[in-house]
Amino acid sequence: MEVSVINNEGVRILDAVRRMRRFHADVAELLRECEARILAEHWQPVQASDKAGAEKSGVTWSVSKNIEEPDRWLPQFANRAYRRGDKPSLMPFVNVIWDLVYHPALLQEPMVTAGWVDYSPHVAQWTRVGDAPLMHMFLPNRRDNGEFVRIDGAMWQRLPASVRGKLAASRAATMGLPLTSVTRATLGPSVIDPLIQELSTL
Repeated sequence: MEVSVINNEGVRILDAVRRMRRFHADVAELLRECEARILAEHWQPVQASDKAGAEKSGVTWSVSKNIEEPDRWLPQFANRAYRRGDKPSLMPFVNVIWDLVYHPALLQEPMVTAGWVDYSPHVAQWTRVGDAPLMHMFLPNRRDNGEFVRIDGAMWQRLPASVRGKLAASRAATMGLPLTSVTRATLGPSVIDPLIQELSTL
């Protein structure tokens, strides 16, 4: 990019960056509201990374600081995942996804997704979130209408290896909605309540 281009477009570039910061703040508010309800059901946050010192308040990973990977300098999604002592194999999650750098055709607009993964019988090995919460985007003939889709072990194995990670899941479920269709008034009945109801049946 030439300096002259930066000078001519500088105001618009700065405006785009600041709009993205405001968008991040809105996403954080949505995730905090979901989290308050989920914590009330005795679930606890899981750290996004298994690196030493990883924060349980983290929401992003797969972000690069490498000069050769500018496509990954910005986060593509924000995720919160949880676990509970009496259901140690289950990992419920809530996501907001606004980009998929390596799979752009799968995303036409930002999405809210929620669901759960059952890692039994690999409970002892489950130490991090990984990319499993992105699974909704990779389902064949996926539906973005808020209805949960159940996934059995065979379907899990057909998901991309990057999504499955190193662990086999015995079952999972996921739902998705366009982010623009979710408001403060509809967040509970359209996302949080259905997820809590799903978890109560497991």
